[in-house]
Amino acid sequence: MKYKVTVSIVYYDTDLNVFSETVKSLLNSECVSKIYIVNNSGAPLPDYEGGGRIEVIDTERNVGFGAGHNLILRDRYESLADYHIICNPDVYFENDVPEKLADYMANHPEAGLIVPKVLSANGENQYAAKLLPTPVNLAVRMFSQYLPENFVERYDSKYELRAYESAESLRVANLSGCFMFIRKTSLEKAGYFDERFFILMEDVDFSRRFNKTAGSYYVPSVFIYHHRGRGSYKYFRQRMIHINSAIKYFNKWGWIFDGERRRVNGGLIKMLTI
Repeated sequence: MKYKVTVSIVYYDTDLNVFSETVKSLLNSECVSKIYIVNNSGAPLPDYEGGGRIEVIDTERNVGFGAGHNLILRDRYESLADYHIICNPDVYFENDVPEKLADYMANHPEAGLIVPKVLSANGENQYAAKLLPTPVNLAVRMFSQYLPENFVERYDSKYELRAYESAESLRVANLSGCFMFIRKTSLEKAGYFDERFFILMEDVDFSRRFNKTAGSYYVPSVFIYHHRGRGSYKYFRQRMIHINSAIKYFNKWGWIFDGERRRVNGGLIKMLTI
């Protein structure tokens, strides 16, 4: 194969039929040379026939999303291929998606992290590229059921960059963590996942650091499918976890005074006239 790509997946409680679909998509791609599954569930996983391409790492407890991926990105760095996928256990895609993303990265040395267009099973756009969040952005999304619908729609439309309909790639500092394609050498510059985030907001922090050091890009000419739950907007416990992660994020990057956010978001808003 022209490329070799490694993959890390952190599994916790995804429906096994959905997860099997993810594993099958990866195995069907010839350029995927190794799939590392970090099993946070505490229960045994089915034996997937991967021809030696699958390795399961069982954790003693649920270490979270970022820390789980770091068991591969950091602790097994030398075993990674030149390109690596950070993959959710609830996505699926056509066989050639990893190769298309590797092609893009090979032709764009300025890119350290890229994310494809993310669709729901019904074809609905999940808007994988967003502005860097303000506290108001996240508050509106978390408590949208208590706010006027047109107000929420207007806020979300701007935050989710819905005005961008081109198939051309776009440099964005906030990208979805459900399917991140990274260049191994860029990982050394950007750093690993910040393990202060147990789950949620770690992808915003991660892609933001990549954008500063190597460039993070949204590539809508390639697409995947994602079984999104958005539990943090529906259920009390998940919402509390999201709020806790958001507090850590804004403590790190700034609540009101965040010059980088102002510069990055201002450039996108000006370009897209949103």
